[in-house]
Amino acid sequence: MKIAYRLLLTVTMLVTALAIGFGALQQYRRSYPELAFAQITGRTLPAGVRATAYGWEINDNFLHVSHYWLLTGSSVQLRQFASDTSLSESTEDARYALPDMPRLFGRPQLVVAIGYEGDQPRNNWYWLFTGESEALYEYN
Repeated sequence: MKIAYRLLLTVTMLVTALAIGFGALQQYRRSYPELAFAQITGRTLPAGVRATAYGWEINDNFLHVSHYWLLTGSSVQLRQFASDTSLSESTEDARYALPDMPRLFGRPQLVVAIGYEGDQPRNNWYWLFTGESEALYEYN
C-alpha cells in the first residue's frame, strides 16, 4: 500500500507540474505575442508589422494545435506579409475557414477583405480585414 501511495503521489506531482508549466507557457505567449511568433514559427515579424494578440486551439482529433496572431500595420506591410510567407490569394476559401474571433480573442468577428491560403500539408491561413490595418495569421 505504501508503494502504491508513493507512486500515485509521484504521478500526481508530475501531472501537476506539467499542467502548471503548460499554463505558464500559454500566459507567456499571450503576454508577448511577438516573441511567441518567433518561437513558434522560427522567424520574426517583418518591419512595421506588430502582433497584438496570440491564441491557439486544437484543430483535429490528433491534438494538433493551430496558432493565431492578430497583426497590425499598414495595408502595404500587411499585404507584403502574405507574399513573404508564400501564401496565395484565396478569399472565398479563407472566409469559410475564418476561426471564431470572439472565442479566440474576445472580440467581435471582423469582415474579411482579402484571404490567403498556404498549400502545406496543414494549410496556413491569413485574413486581411476591412480597412486593411488588421490581419489574422494562422500557423499550423
